[in-house]
Formats: sequence, structure tokens, C-alpha cells
Amino acid sequence: MDSLWHRTVAELRERFKSLYRPHTPIRHALVEFIQGHNRQIPTKLLPHTQCVSSSGGFDAFSVREIGGWNGPISEGQEIKDRSGKTWAVWVPRLFRSDELRTNDSSLLESFSCTAQDANQVFRSTPSEIAARFPIQIQDLCRQPQLSPFKVYRFGNILHPESIAPPDGWLPSVHQEDAGVVIIIPVSIIPNPPCSHEWMLLLHRLAWMRFSVPPLHATRYCWAHDGNLLMTLEFVQHARSGRFPSAMPMGVDQVDPNSWYSVIGDKSPVDACDASMRAIDILLEIAAVRPSSPQKTHESASEKPASQPSNSANETPDSVERAPFIASPLQKAILEKLDRTALRSRPLAKILSIDQPKLYKPNGIKELMELGKVKTHTRIGYYRPDAPPQEHAEILKMP
Repeated sequence: MDSLWHRTVAELRERFKSLYRPHTPIRHALVEFIQGHNRQIPTKLLPHTQCVSSSGGFDAFSVREIGGWNGPISEGQEIKDRSGKTWAVWVPRLFRSDELRTNDSSLLESFSCTAQDANQVFRSTPSEIAARFPIQIQDLCRQPQLSPFKVYRFGNILHPESIAPPDGWLPSVHQEDAGVVIIIPVSIIPNPPCSHEWMLLLHRLAWMRFSVPPLHATRYCWAHDGNLLMTLEFVQHARSGRFPSAMPMGVDQVDPNSWYSVIGDKSPVDACDASMRAIDILLEIAAVRPSSPQKTHESASEKPASQPSNSANETPDSVERAPFIASPLQKAILEKLDRTALRSRPLAKILSIDQPKLYKPNGIKELMELGKVKTHTRIGYYRPDAPPQEHAEILKMP
């Protein structure tokens, strides 16, 4: 256990608690929208208040895998390989921001400073603790790698190391027979500290819909006039053609690539309250030890509440660990990852389960602890004994 990290995070929770004002709440939303779209958030979700603060940024050039793009595709937007297969699309300028609203300007300033500190603390999370967090959170728990380029690889690339980056500020596309490589120049100047990454962490956790403590968020898409409101999941479901009848009325007026996220089901949750709940969840996850046959001297009364007694974890070194028998879910995960790589959301979709179920007992976490499944920041989850063919040489087991 990294006691210094735990103490620092606990102190952050106390700072958020001291800022919590039930009668002067800080309303907040996370927004992602494409250039030219109306980004005004309907007032019924974030009522107009006196003080407003926002932070974030934008991508001048952005790429979206073709399977994850739900909008119309115009001429010149597709990115194809030499055979003519479309792998991705160019996305118009993509803006990301968070909005904070309250009636107390000093409270807003104090929260922003605390959120900046929280971002710095979680960016310095020890690697052995960060590895226990959900995959969607892990990239926010390490220092960002400053690089002059963003590289997207799709399909089978024979010699990626021989591809030269562009000279100027415009992106380049390298086409091969069965794949493409897109290289986008980016600024290597680090972003100034802001609350945006902490808000992003809150919403990513809330999209997983934790029950204890309750932390739920919903992403909404809205029409250009700001009146029509639908959940992102409903719009994606409708546009996928899964409805037995015609597309529901109004779906064609809503762009699923522009959305905003609000924490709270019946009413928005205060930003300080949401921060405390998120810290409680992450500390609980950090307290769960990975499975190990090593002897432990911890008594049952000293265990975290969320960690049930597990005799396999408390077996002395002299007792042999029981052989692994995959659960039905684990068998399905291993089958779907045979010679392919998938991120958590597509994997859950293929398995026809909710994304959080992947991380429950007898799921993917145990497979990772046993080395039967690994993860890579570029491609997601894969089997080291049956890696994707295009990455086999890099990912093959030693």
C-alpha cells in the first residue's frame, strides 16, 4: 500500500467536503461537440446561474474509426487503404470542455483549484494502484507523454517503423494494401493546469454507473435548436437499425457525435459531492488486492468492506493454488479475443452485457491477473497466446 498516496487522496476528499454547499450547488456538465454545432446546454439540466466557468480544448484534426462514427460522411472524409476499404473518417474540429455554474464566484474558484490539485495527484498514482482501476481511468492516472505526433494505425501495417512523419503542420496518410497509418502533428507544449481532466475522470466513472456510493451520469444529444433531447445510447441504438419499425421521430435531427454529460439521474449532483463519491470509489478499488498465493497476516476485520473473504488469497505458500476454471463470461471473453483486440465498450457490446459487468468477479480482471488477457493503450484487450495477426510480432509472448 502506498500510504502517502492514500493520505493525499483522503486529504483531497476533505477539501472537497469543506467546499460542499447543498444550498449553493456547483452544477457541471462535460461537453463534446463538432465545430458549427449549437453547444448551448438546455437550462432544465444546468439552470442559468450567476457565475460560469469552462475549460478544455479542441482537436484541429481528429480521426474516428469508421465503426465508431454515426454521422453522415461527406466526400473526402473517408480514409481508405489501397484496396479501397474505409478504415476511418476525418472528424471536423472537435471541441471538448466542461462547464461549471454556481452563484458563488469564490466557491467556483476554490473548487477549480482543488480539482487542479486532484488532477495532479491522480496523474501521479503509483502504477501498481493505477493498474487496478478500470481501463477508462488508467490513462488519466499517469503523466501524459509529450509527443509531436498522434499516430493512428488501422489494419495490417507491414513496416510501421519505416513510415516518415510529416514535415509541416498538416497530417499525413500512409496507405497500404490492407491498412492505413495517419500521423497528425500536435503541439508539444503541455496544457496549463485546469479542472477539465478531473471532471473527465468523474464522468468516465459515472458512465460506469456505480451503485455504492451512487455515481451515475447520462450523455445527451440535442438538436441544433437546443429543444430536442435524447440520450446518446438511445440515438446510437436507433441509428443502428435495431428498432423493429421505422426510426423514431426526431432521431434524424440529432447528431450522436455531439453530446454533453450530466452526473445525476433525477437532478444534477453537485461537483464537490460527485468528487467525494468518486474518491470513495477509487479508494475502495485501490484497496482491493490482486489475487496472490502469498501468505497474508491481515485479519478479516481489517479488510475493506467490498473485499469478500477469499480463502484462495489467504492460502499459505505451502498450499498449491486450485487450477483455474473459466466462468461462462470468461470463456466468452477468451473466445471473442481470439486473434483480435477489442476495447471495453465494443467487447461488452459483442458479449451483449453492460460494460461494468466486465469488471465484476469472474470477469476480465481475473483473466488479466492470470496473464490470459492483456491490454494495450492503442488496441485495447487481447490474448497474449492468440494476439491479432497484424500485431503478433510485437505482442507475442516471450
